[in-house]
Amino acid sequence: AVLGMGIGLWGQERYADEIFSGVTVTEDVVFSSNFGAADLAIDGNIFGANPWSGANLQHTQTESQPWWMLELGGQAELQAVKLYNRSNCCQNRMSNFYVFVSETPLNPNESIEELKTAATAYEYVAGKMGSMGSYSFAGNTARYVLVKLTERNPLHMAEVEVYGCLSGARPPAH
Repeated sequence: AVLGMGIGLWGQERYADEIFSGVTVTEDVVFSSNFGAADLAIDGNIFGANPWSGANLQHTQTESQPWWMLELGGQAELQAVKLYNRSNCCQNRMSNFYVFVSETPLNPNESIEELKTAATAYEYVAGKMGSMGSYSFAGNTARYVLVKLTERNPLHMAEVEVYGCLSGARPPAH
């Protein structure tokens, strides 16, 4: 099940405030000081259309290999990472990118080759993603999720959902 902020748990139910204390998101250069903030990719809205009207879309400026990173607040046994593209236009920008997961902090400004070595696992998406992409990371433990384009473009996502179980998590007593 997916619970608030775009982070889901697999195999058990937990209260959102227990799961998400300590979650942080960062991104390359934000679209503007008022619009496109990194945390809009974990607001629960999979239909983000644009960074300025209603502020419902994570969006960077046009940069060389822009990135977005999530720190889960603890190690998680992953199942999958699901990305939702911008819903109103420009979906072709979400192409030729990597999704990295790692147990240790990643430096998003490192080269793709350095990140491939440092990450626990990664998926490369060649070509256009479309409206949604789901990437399996079953069997991997991670604390960090990094999305990085390989080209010069803005990076924008409506939502990022991480499926897994926080290490050591126990279902709440009823």
